[in-house]
Amino acid sequence: AQPGYITATAGTNDATTFVAVDQHTSVGGTAAGSADIQVKCKDGYFKAHSGSGDCTEARPGYLASDATGTAVNAGAVQQMPCPVGKYKESAGVGTGASTTTCSDCAVGTYQPATGQTDCWNCPDGYYQDTTGMVSCKEVGKGKIGTDEDGILGAESTSLCPAGQYKSDDGAGDCMNCPSGTYSPDQGNEACTPCAAGYFEVSVGQTQCSGKCEAGKSTNGLK
Repeated sequence: AQPGYITATAGTNDATTFVAVDQHTSVGGTAAGSADIQVKCKDGYFKAHSGSGDCTEARPGYLASDATGTAVNAGAVQQMPCPVGKYKESAGVGTGASTTTCSDCAVGTYQPATGQTDCWNCPDGYYQDTTGMVSCKEVGKGKIGTDEDGILGAESTSLCPAGQYKSDDGAGDCMNCPSGTYSPDQGNEACTPCAAGYFEVSVGQTQCSGKCEAGKSTNGLK
């Protein structure tokens, strides 16, 4: 039998209604008893060589493919790795939108290598809001990564609330504005010092609430 096929012996199967057993599926042929027929490897299996032998199940992270490297659902002659940004966790058929495709990495994950069985969570300080990606995006200043489902890596970002700030890109928490400063808006990279004549002794404030009495001054605190 040619690559991608096995030989079904005459008299053992009805070629017009051949039902797949294990790794084999029918492509039609002569009636049972008249001649041997060639039978395609079924979806998720391949056979690289000519002659006798069985089809082999495509391993996890790989798809059964034709000679050009295109995944096919029967008659495959080789196995090709899932592309970057995708994965296939089990042997046999593909696990994506069809049996000839690998699954996209979910939001909050990425995969920079081919032939993989899973995707990697975005590390702390990074996020990914799109499926099927090869890297994660760095969280910017004034923002933190948000893992909404609590299972994978961060899939979005959220702004630091008013009264807080984050001065660096990447990992880190939003911090309260120190005494003598404030931040009235969300997503601040830094806090604003109290204006002349005003002060604030509390942290995490959206405005400076204290006003100096007549004849007194302040450095912002008190």
